[in-house]
Amino acid sequence: MYLRAVHAETRLKPLIELIQNNPLGLLSTAISSDNFPLIQHTYIPWVLDPPRNLAALEADGQADRAPVGNVKQPVQGLEGCKLRGHMAKANPHAKAVIEATGPGNGCLPTEVTVSFAAPSQHYISPKWYVQTKPENGKVVPTWNYVAVEVRGTARIFHDKEAVETGQYLQTQVEDLTKLSESRLGYDSTPKAELAVNGQEAGGKGTAWEVGDAPKPYIEIMKKAIIGIEIDITSIVGKWKMSQELKTGDRQGVKDGLRELDDVKSRSVAEIVEMKSNTWRAIVGTCFVAAGTYSGNPIAVAWISTIHGGYTKRSTVYGIQQVFINSFIIMSTQVFDTPPKFYKGNGILLGIFAVAFASTAILYFWLRAENRKRDRAAQARLDGTAPPLPDDIGDFETLCDYHPDWRYPL
Repeated sequence: MYLRAVHAETRLKPLIELIQNNPLGLLSTAISSDNFPLIQHTYIPWVLDPPRNLAALEADGQADRAPVGNVKQPVQGLEGCKLRGHMAKANPHAKAVIEATGPGNGCLPTEVTVSFAAPSQHYISPKWYVQTKPENGKVVPTWNYVAVEVRGTARIFHDKEAVETGQYLQTQVEDLTKLSESRLGYDSTPKAELAVNGQEAGGKGTAWEVGDAPKPYIEIMKKAIIGIEIDITSIVGKWKMSQELKTGDRQGVKDGLRELDDVKSRSVAEIVEMKSNTWRAIVGTCFVAAGTYSGNPIAVAWISTIHGGYTKRSTVYGIQQVFINSFIIMSTQVFDTPPKFYKGNGILLGIFAVAFASTAILYFWLRAENRKRDRAAQARLDGTAPPLPDDIGDFETLCDYHPDWRYPL
């Protein structure tokens, strides 16, 4: 797939999500044969097994935030990442695959590719280039789209006598059915599990299961298909959404798409907006985050210094460190919707609002406490209240427990 740097998407999480949301992929092979064409293609719905280290990447905030590849070096080292599918034996493509692997199950000798595309794609008219077209007329049509290309080694399960073939096909069709039924809103919880727990299916009702069909019928159908398992070695993604255009032309593209006012054009316009305003979104995110840090002198310095005694101050400081470290860990999880980070900034502003309200309450409460102590001291001076006992204790030892203590505001 031709991939310009400006269009490249190399973060792992968006690539995996596109495949999971659009599982129908085009399998392409180049198999030398005297009986079949060299190049063959077949559309297959796939089950994606994510890489085994995906949970660790997400925990570190790397699956969505940090690039794990680039244009020249696509995403690689995807340990355990596989595509699982099947195709009809009657398909000439399947016959060529079987011929290439020999009498038993085995791997194809050449690399295979699978291409996935998102529904967000649209023709882009030169009329929408409102900046360049009036300047020099050097504009041509193009097409905006989103696609992912997977490469890997394919293992073929076609030996009907092998136990692993039956096991692979049974698992693959069950997993594919479960995922597909759940996308329709059906409850894919196994019926046996629901029965044991005495539960009822939620949503639109219980999903169809492979086990709902007669077992002999399923066995006959399995003999009519072959299994394909691709050990993924690389993934590249292309989000071609007018990123290379001038600012005025990008705005014209967005306006032109929105004027069409249909679901597809609106979805493409939203992606163009997201991709074209990345630098503005990043700057805005920095200002939002920096603005909340103005509360740090209050939340950290002031609150810890107004408490008397080393024990109290140490406790306050310790609590602050616990919360700060917790928020640092949390931020890697909530700032996961680039480039504007609505969820992360929303949570950040919410926390800041809570901190501001808490600090304001504390401020007015301490001010009232100071005034109360001022009145008590004045009463002692006026003789309307008894003087402090001689054994009340040292001021520096008692700190805010001493009647003469005032909270610095």
